Amino acid sequence: MGCTTGNLETIKAPSSTTPCGCECDINDITIATNLTCIGSSAGDTLSTVFTDIDTAICTLQTDSVIDGSSWCAPNANATPPASATLQEVIDFLAEELIPRTGNSCNCPIKNDLYFENTEGIRQCDGEGYVVFNGDVMQVHTEEQVQLEADLKVSNGLGAGIGDSSDAAALNLATADPSDLKLTYRIDAKTSNVAVTLPELADANGYNANRIIVLKRVDNCNTTYAVTVSAFSGETIEGAASKVLVRGHSWVLHGSGVDGEWSIIADYTDMCSNGGSVSTVGVGETSLVDTDLIGLTTADFTFFVDGVKCQSAGTNANISFNGTTGTITYLVSFTAGVERQLVIHNPI
Repeated sequence: MGCTTGNLETIKAPSSTTPCGCECDINDITIATNLTCIGSSAGDTLSTVFTDIDTAICTLQTDSVIDGSSWCAPNANATPPASATLQEVIDFLAEELIPRTGNSCNCPIKNDLYFENTEGIRQCDGEGYVVFNGDVMQVHTEEQVQLEADLKVSNGLGAGIGDSSDAAALNLATADPSDLKLTYRIDAKTSNVAVTLPELADANGYNANRIIVLKRVDNCNTTYAVTVSAFSGETIEGAASKVLVRGHSWVLHGSGVDGEWSIIADYTDMCSNGGSVSTVGVGETSLVDTDLIGLTTADFTFFVDGVKCQSAGTNANISFNGTTGTITYLVSFTAGVERQLVIHNPI
């Protein structure tokens, strides 16, 4: 129809009172029924309808229904919905499927996972984590990292070392497993030292098959003892306790099966039980040790500056008189140099 004929008053009264309907706009036209797909209602103006259409195009409606979906969700705890709204699908993905990706061989992670520096995998309580920090991968846990297979190390291996600090007791049974060291240096210069080994059969299995090294670092003249005891009910080579004598170091390997510590290595230096240290003065060829009176060369081994001296035979370089306790050197020493004589009583 043209602007000069007819009128639009039968559609809706125009905003103008003039007979011509050419002044009508989209706000003068309304719809008679609901348009649920875009959210328009009967009586809405054409302007509102256009706005709803634009909104529907730009906005994904969460109440849209997805029918006949085919799912691959073997890791989900719940059954995927065969027909669901978009909101229900999003909830299902967030709650059931996405967090479980990779925990089944049916849905493995097929690409590398990349972490920012100092970030990684963390336990919910924060006690355990694997973090990538520069060139170092840090593995931390509250108690210990357990390997169920052989550990093969291509390069160096570092392990902790601890000291008794000349204390009267070193109780490894009460120490947290994560704080236990591989080697302990025992100092008994000023007092006796009691060492208690960790419990091999602890309920958590933290100490089963553990290796501990004990080394005495006190001087040769100390008269104090170091007693090593197994945890109550366990043993060291069949005994509840053993004495780590002066000058000895032990490598102990425990068995969580029978609660037995085995001494798999026993290193002895020149300063041992019953030993003594004397200084050979400049130009001296002999010395007297009255503590040795009544003994024979079979009772002792002699060292000069760490070198074992032969005390019998054609190549003897030392002789011993058990009546007077006199040690005589049969070889000459460098003039003007003192020597250290160590008398070692084997056990």
